[in-house]
Amino acid sequence: MFNRFETSYLGFLLTLVAILVIGVIDFKTGVELSFSFFYIIPIALFSKHRATNKVSIISLALVAACCWFISEYANRDFSMFCFPVWNALVRLFIFLLIGFSLFNLRIKEMKLNGINNDLQLLNNEKNKMIGVAAHDLNNPISAINSFSHLLIHDSENTKKDLIEGLEIIETLSSNTLGVLKNLLSVSTIESGKVVLNIEQHNYVEFVRQQMLFNQILANNKKITISLDAPMETISLGFDANYLSQVMGNLISNAIKYSVQNSHITIRILKSDSNFVRTEIIDNGKGIQEKELEKLFNYFQKTTTQPTDGESSTGLGLAISKKIITLHQGEIGVKSTIDKGSVFYFTLPMGFVMS
Repeated sequence: MFNRFETSYLGFLLTLVAILVIGVIDFKTGVELSFSFFYIIPIALFSKHRATNKVSIISLALVAACCWFISEYANRDFSMFCFPVWNALVRLFIFLLIGFSLFNLRIKEMKLNGINNDLQLLNNEKNKMIGVAAHDLNNPISAINSFSHLLIHDSENTKKDLIEGLEIIETLSSNTLGVLKNLLSVSTIESGKVVLNIEQHNYVEFVRQQMLFNQILANNKKITISLDAPMETISLGFDANYLSQVMGNLISNAIKYSVQNSHITIRILKSDSNFVRTEIIDNGKGIQEKELEKLFNYFQKTTTQPTDGESSTGLGLAISKKIITLHQGEIGVKSTIDKGSVFYFTLPMGFVMS
């Protein structure tokens, strides 16, 4: 900001000097060789400068009009004093009109450049989304196609081979369906078409159900999940469907990045500021501090890898943040390498859609 002020001040001084020089030349040459038109040039150039402001343009226009008035009044005879004054006012109006027109044109040009930059960023983000989605969908679909072809055309398949092949196809198709659901969620949320169905629920019971649903997935890695709540009942307004997606994303992430035979804790805290805070605490591999800031952006993946080869689209946390924000809450994470992570979010008490 200081550099911009310095540039503006220097530009103002140079323009002022140029106007005064033109004024001196105009005064010296008089009516024989008038330089009056040249007052417009420095004002026009200054008005298009990126550090210009309207006050500076008005000041320079006044100086130019005064110089023109002095030169004209000193070199011409007028029957009435009001004539050169009127001429000076008209010229002041012309200077201001040209200066403000160019100033507004520059402002619009800057806004247009900003819009173009935003569009370019959105286009790059779209291309990135398409590329990642295509990559994440290509692998499982190709595998499904290969296994299907093998099951159909290999006459030596036993019943056991068929069952194993179908189980693999089921797993791959489930992963593909998960990617598609996330992409549809992104599309719906970013289009602004999400309408929350806010209803009062027992939040503790809701979280307990989400824990039980995900315990089935955790059993595959012999991970236990426990609930730590201050009371059995907390009445809270939220959209159960969308919040289930948030809980599912956070708990499944905790499972993915936890080692076998470990433990995950879901803790509910009721604060004095009329917010309910939910924490999903794992003892997994943790996340590097420099990666935490961008973790909730689309397609952001950390260098920390799932402990059992699970897949990740990099969409779940970004979707969760959007949903929590729609609920007027906040979401975040604290993590330490080799000690685990704590993902948390808050929900306001008495939340009502505006």
